[in-house]
Amino acid sequence: MHTMHNHLIEKQFQITQQNKTLDSQKKELTLMNQTKDKFFSVISHDLRGPFNALLGYLDILVDDFETMDDSKKQEMISELQKTSQRAYSLTVNLLEWSKVNRGMIANEPSDVAVHKVIEKTLGLLQFSLQTKTQKVEFRNIPGRYMARVDPNLLQSVMTNLVNNAIKFTHKNGLIRIETSHNGEGIKICVQDNGIGIPAGQIDSLFKPGNEFRQTGTENEAGIGLGLITAMEFIKMMGGNLHVTSEEGKGSSFCFTLPDAPAAH
Repeated sequence: MHTMHNHLIEKQFQITQQNKTLDSQKKELTLMNQTKDKFFSVISHDLRGPFNALLGYLDILVDDFETMDDSKKQEMISELQKTSQRAYSLTVNLLEWSKVNRGMIANEPSDVAVHKVIEKTLGLLQFSLQTKTQKVEFRNIPGRYMARVDPNLLQSVMTNLVNNAIKFTHKNGLIRIETSHNGEGIKICVQDNGIGIPAGQIDSLFKPGNEFRQTGTENEAGIGLGLITAMEFIKMMGGNLHVTSEEGKGSSFCFTLPDAPAAH
């Protein structure tokens, strides 16, 4: 009888714990769904903006092309280019973030020369750097820093971090990219002397659909999706992203990658 009583108590305890777990999972799922709903609401709004602008500019060009002077045409084509780039970047980041969340992106590490990835990134973003007449300082010893990572993931991370630095740094600003060895592996930092991040807002940078949203120094729009994707990719490669910033003085985004076995 005593044994049966203990068994009933143990069973009730198990049921209580299971109910608590189910309640916790339910709350977590509800929060995740609310976050995703909010996130996709933001995405739909941000995609609609550039596409409306594209259609508007194209309508004007089609209707008034013959009567429009060359300077006006050039101005509108320039706006079309910037708006198209914004829509493209947002779409690419959305697709990458979606793939990460569905487990569709593979992490296939190999021995990668870090300086080559960074140099390719700067080449891809050269137009943006020239447009804002910004200077980039990148000092490296070719071949010294070899990481064991997926080159495509690293390329995406660097593109997002440098693009953010460009966006939130004023014209004629300075962006520094530093690579070094620390106790954990190869450390890469992207630093700028831009507008910085308000105190207490750093954590919100990594939450989809967060309330805090910054506009670039030339009114470049964005929802921080690239930064969220970069953080996910860094985690996939075995690293962590660390952010330090001071409003009005700039930001620093640093992460560490595992060394390639042949590096030592």
